[in-house]
Amino acid sequence: AEALARQRQDLVRGGVPATEAGLRAAKLSPTRAARLALTYGGAFTPSYRSQFRPAEAVEDVLCLSRLRGSDERDVRISKGEDAGRLRLNVYRIGEVIPLSEAVPVLENFGFRVIEEFPYDLDGGRLGWIHEFSVQPAGGTFDPEQGGAQLEQALRAVLNNQAENDAFNALMVRAELDSGAILLFRAFFRYLRQTGTPYG
Repeated sequence: AEALARQRQDLVRGGVPATEAGLRAAKLSPTRAARLALTYGGAFTPSYRSQFRPAEAVEDVLCLSRLRGSDERDVRISKGEDAGRLRLNVYRIGEVIPLSEAVPVLENFGFRVIEEFPYDLDGGRLGWIHEFSVQPAGGTFDPEQGGAQLEQALRAVLNNQAENDAFNALMVRAELDSGAILLFRAFFRYLRQTGTPYG
């Protein structure tokens, strides 16, 4: 009954007021919360609104608002609805992100990509949200433990600020940090230069 009451309240309240209330709850100033709500609150598609509550929209608005151009991407990871799966959102302003660009990156981080749902805001003018349903290959991953570090690493690769190779999977499979992965990558290149037959 409580969940239905919240849903009814969100529907009656409308997209902009509900988003603004959520942004204020996220400790934003009243002025910034109102500005972001007016910009993004009415831009979500009916399909998006039917699936996600305003609290989810607030997180997406905050990620989109950090983007400064069409070449920049942001990432957010959370638990999926199905056991063992994660929701991995990739954000971009302007054009849709080709799957051929995003999927290899996710696979190199040790994820199996199950499906993808793109959501546009105002026809893409205010951005795209690519929601990927992913599963860690050969194990589990808790986004509440290592999610922030993984988001940072994914963001760097998607923005061409870090290398996209299979060593990135060590963050998910072995819970190594990005510094340790840099060392493994350096060791590998050193071994290749010395001509050793071992990988």
